[in-house]
Amino acid sequence: MTQRKILLRELDALVQPISVDDDISDESIQKCYEVLSELISLINRKNNTSLSTEFLTAEQLINKLKTYPKDLKVLVDGYEDGLEPVIDICTTTVKYDATKEWYYGPYEEVADSDTNAIKLISARGQRS
Repeated sequence: MTQRKILLRELDALVQPISVDDDISDESIQKCYEVLSELISLINRKNNTSLSTEFLTAEQLINKLKTYPKDLKVLVDGYEDGLEPVIDICTTTVKYDATKEWYYGPYEEVADSDTNAIKLISARGQRS
């Protein structure tokens, strides 16, 4: 079952028993908001092919970063949830693979590629 179907079923289960006259708890509203946010994010990622097939260039990233305070922390998505700090960067060569499942990144590090990229290295798995 796709993540989209799982989220839609979860949302349906949350809102189905609610009627207009019900007094809805803050907890129920928050859970609906979280599921809807995740679903919207999934749809936006799927509809915006630039997120999966094109790179943000180093120049574009630098220009975007210049608009923020210099002391902000830089984070990336965590393994399943949350965020991880970026602790270093390196260059790598990658290949795009559109056949990968949605939960895998569509790029794979390979030695025999003409596509060069900057890789942000997170502290994932390095907590004590």
